[in-house]
Amino acid sequence: MVRIIPVVLAAAGGLAGQALAVGTTCELGQYYCGYNLLNSAANIAVWKPRIDAALAARTITVDGTHEYDSLFFCTSATTLAFDEYCAGTTNFHCQPSSSDSCRNECTLAASTSDCCGL
Repeated sequence: MVRIIPVVLAAAGGLAGQALAVGTTCELGQYYCGYNLLNSAANIAVWKPRIDAALAARTITVDGTHEYDSLFFCTSATTLAFDEYCAGTTNFHCQPSSSDSCRNECTLAASTSDCCGL
């Protein structure tokens, strides 16, 4: 039992700064991958307009690729700011699906980014 506690604490520490799937509000100061925000029809109705507004505010193309494969920062319970685009090969989104960092398939320019989980 004593050995389990450090493992649990280490696992919890590994998730610090990464928010998991949400409902209609996000947690201030947390990062969210678009893929996780848009993971259901109900979430699409709530989060797609917010994601699109965050992309448009930075004059970034508003399309499915940028909606799903970008990392967003929660600036208020209902407002997101674009953080970075998670460049990777086709169909590479946040992985694992419970994580808000993107797969490690990164472009050279993004190889040290939070988005790529490095």
